[in-house]
Amino acid sequence: LTLNNIQGDLLSKITIDDIQYDVGPQQMAIDNVSLRCSPLALFTGKLQIDSLDIKQIAYTVTEDLNAIREFASNGLIETTIPLTIAANRVSVSELIVEVSNRRFQAHDLNIKGRLINNRLVVEAFETQFNRFRIGFSGDVNLAAPVSYEGRLRWRSELTKAFDNAGACTISGDVDQMTLNIDVREPFSVRTTGVLKWEQDAFTLSGVQPPAPKASNTKSGTAHSTASSSSPLLVLQMENLQAKTLHGEVALDGRLIWQDEPAWDIVLNANNINPGSRFPEWPGELTIKASVQGRLAEGIPQLSIPDFILDGRLLDQPIHAKG
Repeated sequence: LTLNNIQGDLLSKITIDDIQYDVGPQQMAIDNVSLRCSPLALFTGKLQIDSLDIKQIAYTVTEDLNAIREFASNGLIETTIPLTIAANRVSVSELIVEVSNRRFQAHDLNIKGRLINNRLVVEAFETQFNRFRIGFSGDVNLAAPVSYEGRLRWRSELTKAFDNAGACTISGDVDQMTLNIDVREPFSVRTTGVLKWEQDAFTLSGVQPPAPKASNTKSGTAHSTASSSSPLLVLQMENLQAKTLHGEVALDGRLIWQDEPAWDIVLNANNINPGSRFPEWPGELTIKASVQGRLAEGIPQLSIPDFILDGRLLDQPIHAKG
């Protein structure tokens, strides 16, 4: 840890320029920090931060996800911190994260929380990432074994037809995460899954018994629409169950995040009623489809090479295949 150009005092404001921090496969550079705190709180065993304004954080990971997982499994804090640290407001203008030579940027991060011993309590966290507004609240145990639980919220501003909002409760450790997902827009979708790290990829599995797969649809491991170089993230979905439009949906396939997300998914849906979202289109539909696509500059691009539709729509029988 190196610091440069420290000015001020605890009774007014402290400013620090050019902070460098290296640990394991991670490096962090902070451009400028402005800190205001209440020094009298130290007599009660608490460091009270009134405000902490950070201009820019550049966070770089030089190793792959396996190395990060191994590093995190040993704990992010090795010794117990002897006092409580409470922050009324932490503001970060820009966060730059670089993993495996891929860069991600988030803006306007605002955090309120406390660090009690080795437990981080996030009371409120908000940020803007690309076209997503993201919020989080929860607890993180920073000592080994690292564990967490909390609630994640999001709202997207893509195109009018693909605007999305929802929430997700998460809990787990570095090896496994349980998710309860509740999508609210553009229509309601609810699902529960278990996310595991296996063989250089994440597997998202449903927690219900496997649903029968139709023989006339392709496997969920069809060719990806991503490019041939090594992806940053591979998410394999296995029998992920969801409830939406008064029916049930089973998903198999994978999501690959390279320079942008791409997906190749097999969908089996039963008892779908479009009228629950669009009252002028009542029905009961069975849908089997293979859906491929990618998100290019915030605009979804879709391909549906296999599609079967059966049921009733507007009180009339319907059948389509393509």
